[in-house]
Formats: sequence, structure tokens, C-alpha cells
Amino acid sequence: MPVSSSLIAVMVLALAVYLGTAPASADLIVGDNYETYPVGQLVGNNGSMSGATGNWLGSYTTVGAAAATNVATGNLSYSGGAINVNGGSPDVTIGGPTSNSVFARQLDQQTGTVYFSFLFKPISVAGTEDEFLQFMLNDDADSHFNSAALISRVNLEVRNSGSSNGTSTSAGSQPVVGETYLIVGKAFKTGSTYNRLSMWVNPTSLTETTPNATSTTDTLTSAFNYFSLRTSQVGTGDLYAFDALRIGTAWNDVVSPINYAAVPEPSSLLLTGLGLSLAGVRKGRRRVAAGWSRLAAWVRGRRTGTGLS
Repeated sequence: MPVSSSLIAVMVLALAVYLGTAPASADLIVGDNYETYPVGQLVGNNGSMSGATGNWLGSYTTVGAAAATNVATGNLSYSGGAINVNGGSPDVTIGGPTSNSVFARQLDQQTGTVYFSFLFKPISVAGTEDEFLQFMLNDDADSHFNSAALISRVNLEVRNSGSSNGTSTSAGSQPVVGETYLIVGKAFKTGSTYNRLSMWVNPTSLTETTPNATSTTDTLTSAFNYFSLRTSQVGTGDLYAFDALRIGTAWNDVVSPINYAAVPEPSSLLLTGLGLSLAGVRKGRRRVAAGWSRLAAWVRGRRTGTGLS
């Protein structure tokens, strides 16, 4: 049975509705909102993260037991200027007992400029400034060396590490308990190895601006293939929340407005588009039919001398 032109038009319009609604980011390397993860332990799960390989790994623990890193029913969101990021629910919470732990996931190897962003919220901080939650891009799931890292503790800081601990540079922001921050980072090279890491705290522009801080320590590595969350000296009274991780090759990939809590299922979008399209086709047919009826009445009227003027 041949497909009518009106049906083709319906299908094209429905597809346009779907594609116009679905978020697109051609240069996004990794994106995760944790929406499909089961509530509970993060390690061993992989949810629906795009661009990553395998499950979350629980790496080294040098002091005490590994920190508790769990998927929880929280909601993190940030709105500032042209940037709006709603992480939906759930998010990831990271807390004590006292530990130095790394939670890592592999991604496709990167050798060029890498941008990343995430939502961060200190829920409770009970200890001293020696404790922190650290986000890293690195070449080894078990180490915090040879990494480009952002550190969140008493001050939001940026640090590159080579064969030993690097020097931290403050971004000038002291995180407030209960407040959500959008952290954006950029790891790049001025030579053959990653030796620059910039940090933005709560940016408001869809165009890259001057960073709040930049670290210039050489990481001694030319490629990254892991991203990690590291805790250091985190105790039982410390708890942080983390959500809406994005890693890309351009600024806009990681700051474009997104609402994970309100993205409809593709099937719902398609059905909605089809329904709207069919309704439009039916309405158009009624108009055409009404037009033909009016023309026929005018012709009949002309023949009888009572035509419409």
C-alpha cells in the first residue's frame, strides 16, 4: 500500500518535533545525570552514562575504610545568567568514614583540550581544612598523581599534580554548606603534556570568560583516560553531593542549559509530535473541504443569479 504524501508530512513533522526537543551536543564526551542508577552504592554500577567504559571502580584506600559513595534521592540545580542546570534526582553523595579513597571510571582517551562541569554541594562539613573532595582527570584509576584536579574544601581550589602533589591555587570562593555550585574546568596543554588547568565557579555566560583560577603545574602526562572522585581525610560528619557531570571539547558543551528532571521519554515526544501533526492535517483537510463547499455554492449561485458577492 503506497504511503500518502500527508502521512509522510506527518512523519517528517513528528521527527522534527522530537529532534527539536531532544538536547544535542556533538562534542560531548561524557554525560551523566545518575537518573537511571538504583539508589545505593555507586561502585559497581554504570547507569546510563554516555561516553564511559565499564562500571564505577572503587580504588585505593590509604587510611581507614573507603568513603561511602552512594546514589541518593537529592536534587541539585544551578541558575545564573544564561546558564541553567537542573540535575534532577537522584544525585551522588560522598562522605566518611575517615579515608583517602578514589572512585574512578574510564572514558575514551583524550589528548586535546578537555572541558568539564558538575554540580557540587557541601551538605555538612565537620572537620578541618585538611579534608576535601577532589574531582580529577588522570591516566591511572588508582592514583591522584599525573592529574588535573579541582579541590573543594574550605576554599574551592585548582591543582595540577605531576609525580608529587602539586600546588593549589584558590579560586577565591569559600563554599557555603547547603549551597549548590556549578564548577567548570578546562584542562589543556601549552606543550606536549597537560600543564594548564583553569577553574570557573558559578559562571553566567554561554561564552568562555576569564577563569577564577589557573594552575600551571605540569601533570607529566599527554593523555587522560579516567575521571575520578577522590576523598582525603573525609570523616563521618562530612558529606558532599555531586551531580550533572559533563565532559566535552568545547565550553558550550558543558554549560549549555539543561534540565534532566524534565526531559520526556523519546517515545512520548514522538507520540506527542504525531498527535499534533495528525491534528494539524485533520484541521487542514477540514479547511480544504470547507473551501471546496464554498466554491461549489458560489458556482451554483452564479448559475441561478444568487451567487455570493
